This record gives sequence, C-alpha cells and structure tokens, in this order.
Amino acid sequence: MRPCFVRTSPFEWIWRFIGSPTVAAWLVACGSTDPTQPSPMQPTPISINGAYSLSVGPGVTQSADGTLNYQVIVVNRTTSNISVTSGGCPTFVQLFSRSDRTGSPVFDEAMIPGLGCVASSTTQSIAGGDSLVFHGHVQLSFITGLSSGHYFAAIRIAPNASEIGLPAGDLEFRAQ
Repeated sequence: MRPCFVRTSPFEWIWRFIGSPTVAAWLVACGSTDPTQPSPMQPTPISINGAYSLSVGPGVTQSADGTLNYQVIVVNRTTSNISVTSGGCPTFVQLFSRSDRTGSPVFDEAMIPGLGCVASSTTQSIAGGDSLVFHGHVQLSFITGLSSGHYFAAIRIAPNASEIGLPAGDLEFRAQ
C-alpha cells in the first residue's frame, strides 16, 4: 500500500511544511460563507479508471493526543495498471450515535469552519493487485461540543463523482 496524502489544518500545513504565510493562496477555503447556515462540504471527486474496490482500514481510531485517524484503501482489482486522480478534500469522517449511521451525524469533518484543502490535483498509478491509501486526520481541537462516548463512524468519499458513505467501525471517543 502506498500513502496518498495527509490533510491537516491550513495553518498547521503552512507553518509545518512551508513556514511562510504567503502560501495561503495555494489553499482553497472549502467551507460555507454564511456562518449562520453552515452546510457540509462535498468530497472532491476521485477519478478511478478501472475495476477497483474501496475499504476503510482499520477503521477510525483516536490516538493518545486525541486526533481521529482513518484510512481509505483503493484496491486495483485488475492485473494491469489503473490510475487514480485526486485533489482537494477527497474524504470526510462522520460520527453517529446510531449503529445504522442514520440521521444527522453528531460530528461531521466537512462542517469544520475554515477547513482548507490543497488545491492541486495528483494522478497516481496503481499496479495490478496493488493498492493506494488515503490518510485522514482530524485534530481534537476541531472536534468541539462532542462529549466522550461510543460512536459509529462513516467516511464520505466520491469515487467517479458518485458520493458514498463507507462504514468505518465504531470507537470510544475521549473528549479532552
């Protein structure tokens, strides 16, 4: 499995990797412009040209520092190469109080105010039978108002412009 990307807050990304606020122009603000009526961002479509399968592995987990971590795995189900083109915000995690993941989520990564996404697009080739991994991370500081408890996770993704929700296990969330 090859990693594809790691998304962080726009400010952390700027300071950690670039060290200059001038790259703010490279980021795309993906949130609602009306703070009284927020609406969730849509996952940026991922173009996959060939037979593939998607899975979440190992599920959404919470690290010792409180960060939620997840992976979406794209598996090439053919014997020849396929390509995957992605950019922006291709995945979002949601937490639900119900095991069937219905109703409104109690947390939706796509609703984080000011969430930023790298605007560039990348294309990667996956060899026959191999896989590509999209990594997602949500810092605890962005998960406001959610109390400790047992939640059920889903990952929103839009392969070939068709949005789906992948069940992503359950977790004992620890608010700090």
